[in-house]
Order: sequence, then C-alpha cells, then structure tokens
Amino acid sequence: MNEKKYKRIFTVVIDSLGAGEMPDAASYGDAGTDTLGHIAANVDELKIPNLQKLGMASLKNLSGIEPAEKPLAYYGKLREASNGKDTMTGHWEMMGLHITTPFKTFTETGFPKELIDELSERTGRTIIGNKSASGTEILDELAEEEIATGHMIVYTSADSVLQICGNEETFGLDVISVGKIFDIFDGEGITESNKSKSSVHGMEQTIEIAKRDFEGFCFVNLVDFDALWGHRRDVKGYAQELEKFDVKLGELLGELKEDDLLIITADHGNDPTHTGTDHTREKVPILAYSPSMKEAGELEEADTFAIIGATIADNFGVGMPEGTIGHSILDKLN
Repeated sequence: MNEKKYKRIFTVVIDSLGAGEMPDAASYGDAGTDTLGHIAANVDELKIPNLQKLGMASLKNLSGIEPAEKPLAYYGKLREASNGKDTMTGHWEMMGLHITTPFKTFTETGFPKELIDELSERTGRTIIGNKSASGTEILDELAEEEIATGHMIVYTSADSVLQICGNEETFGLDVISVGKIFDIFDGEGITESNKSKSSVHGMEQTIEIAKRDFEGFCFVNLVDFDALWGHRRDVKGYAQELEKFDVKLGELLGELKEDDLLIITADHGNDPTHTGTDHTREKVPILAYSPSMKEAGELEEADTFAIIGATIADNFGVGMPEGTIGHSILDKLN
C-alpha cells in the first residue's frame, strides 16, 4: 500500500451523467445513448467552464465546447463491470462490489403486499400509488388525494428504489430522511450524514465541509440530474442543472487545499434524448484533480467503476475486503 498521499478525498457523483454507450448497451435497449454528449448537442449553448478546464471536454467530444488546451485534471471513462444500470449497482461497484445479478425492480408489479402493509402499519397511513411513474406523473395523478386524505404516495422510477412523496404542509415533517449516500450503503461506515434539498444544496454543503479541518473521505451524490431531468427526459433542465453545478464546482475548487483530491464521476446514464424514462447503460466520466498535481492528462479507460474505491482505500491505507474488485490508480495521480 502507498503512504497516505491526500489528507482529504472528495468524490462527487453527478447522478446519471453517462459518457456514451457501453459495449453491451444494445442488450439493455440503450444503443447509441450518450447522456452528456446528447445534452451538449441539443441545447443552444452549454456553459460548463470549470468542468471544461478540468478536462470534461477532453475525455469526449462535446458540441460547442472546446477541449482545454492544458486540462487541470486527469480524465477518462469507466466501464461498468456489473450487470445493471441503476444507482445501487453503480455506487456499490464504485466501492468494489461486483454485482452479477441485477437488483429486482418493481416496474411491472409494484412493491410486494407484505412491504406495503408493513409500511402502512408503521406510519399509520394508507398507501396509494405503488407503481412505476415519474415524480411529475405520480403527483399529477395523486397529489390532490394525498392533500385531502393524508394518504402516503409510494412509487418507483424504473429502478429498485422505493420512493415516498407528499405535500410538506399536509404530510408533515416528522418523517426522517437522510442523504442518498447514507441510504445506498445503509449507513455502513458513515459517521456523519447530511441530507440535501437539491443538487445545488448538496454542493453548498460540500463547500462548507471543505472549509472544515478534517482527515478522511467525503462522498457526495447529486440526485437532481437523474430524478428531475433524466427520468423526465428534460434536456434543457438537465443542461441548466449542469450549469448550476459548474458554478458551485468553481467555488469548491477555490476551497481545495494542496493535500486534497477531488474525484468527479457518475453512477450510470440517463440520456434525456432516449426513449422511455429508464436509466441508460453507459460508461461514466472520471475527473481527478488536486491543487498539488504537477501533471494531468488522459487516463486509460478502466473496465470497472471500482478503481475509485480502490484508490481511496489505497490512499488511506485501508485494505479492500476479500472478493471486491478494482485496482488503485493513486500512483498515476502526480
């Protein structure tokens, strides 16, 4: 193992920002998908100067965005080794797990009666919905009933996640929610959890954390790209969210210290120009930057997202558990 190189590592997951189809995309019904590329090609102008200078336009051609002459970061693409294209699979692989059996989804059947009954009993509320829909669709259909009756809306967005929504004035705020990273890993190994109201808020929280003095790993998921724009096939909304992120990224870069490492990546694709409303089977980008770097440039395309977790573990001198995948690229970040 390497001696610790960075005091702090920040990994920011731009949820669903795919960087082009996987070789097996056709078997998932996702041939030709390219979340980032198609967004850039289908808006008048995509303004992401901070991502641009780090190397996002160098790892793939982006319409209207010139590659940086000298990118500040190491940049590349990661292929997904696991079978799936959902949040859980993507994040779990990032941390070294090879998921060979896709997570069960509930698109066709809704959630099992036993689960719904248990949820109803524990919350004291009648459950309505229990089907696959986008957030907009389910609210259009059931919001008035929820407000009038206090019933709980449960739905899924073509993945393995159970989602609950309601009007905050009538639904009440005595239901505890936690950040998505906490949920994805069931709180394992997490010593502090921050819930985010939006992706912009999530970046603001990250900026505040960067101002603190600590040693360790900060893992961030920005879900609005996926939930608000990808699933709803809203190209313009997705592009605007990227531009908002880029502004906050500039602020975060200003807070990074010499012994910090920032990794920007994604967990799957969700091409807003594709048919349907499901995630898309894509490679994901990786940008790795530290103010202390003397070099930068293209990384070899990796065959798994798990190089991220392996690199973080290597940096902090933590052994990867038996059966995990991935290899560290810490020695390539100079």
